[in-house]
Amino acid sequence: MSVAVYFPSRHARHYSYIPLGDIKNELNLEWPQHVNYDLKNCSYENILRDNNEVDISTITEEKHFLKPLSGGEYIPNDCTPLEKSAIIVPYRDRTYQLNIFVNYMHWYLQHQQLHYRIFIVNQNDSLPFNRAKMLNYGAKLAIKMKYHCLILHDVDLIPINSRNIYACSKMPRHMSSSLDSFRRLVSNNLEPCRFSPEVSKYTMLSHKKEKASENRFKTLERTKDNHKLDGLSSLSNNYVIKLEELYTLLIIP
Repeated sequence: MSVAVYFPSRHARHYSYIPLGDIKNELNLEWPQHVNYDLKNCSYENILRDNNEVDISTITEEKHFLKPLSGGEYIPNDCTPLEKSAIIVPYRDRTYQLNIFVNYMHWYLQHQQLHYRIFIVNQNDSLPFNRAKMLNYGAKLAIKMKYHCLILHDVDLIPINSRNIYACSKMPRHMSSSLDSFRRLVSNNLEPCRFSPEVSKYTMLSHKKEKASENRFKTLERTKDNHKLDGLSSLSNNYVIKLEELYTLLIIP
């Protein structure tokens, strides 16, 4: 299992970049999910070769894409995909951004010939928004559903370069920033990486910021000591799963 982290520029750090020519060799394209001997493996060379950039002014327009399976799962039918990616999105009270995100991402991802599913994890309470907890719930379900690549995403972050393949690399991958403020990756002997800046281009949808937790810095500080003890294993089983037309919805009370 691999993890890619896609977030806006909070606490950005300077990491070395994977050059464009080396991206394919760094991807974990090793798990054909639906072996059909009548179909060849999906090819990703053309995707990395084509340098198409989306006009930002068109992002909110309705996109045309193939209808996914129930729960927002898509599997190419003309080749065998070499990656199975879960797009995990923590969410609360951003209907406008969600509609744009889901519409755009299905269109964007289907061009990449991946097996993918979009998970929307809704924190359904009035407590301070706990992004990390929602990501953990989404990750736990995605792992249970045999997704090998977990992509942790924000609902207001939109990729605009076509070569930004939503597959995992051999090491944890940061696309727009570093979230690892207290070196959790380094403490586990994991070196984060990033694609070249020309590929890692995103735009952010406007939104009203959630009120930050008053204890967020203490919580982050404790993370470096507690991250091996809390997380997936400490989650409650009290949640609801709904298979919507364009995504799998987790409702966390």
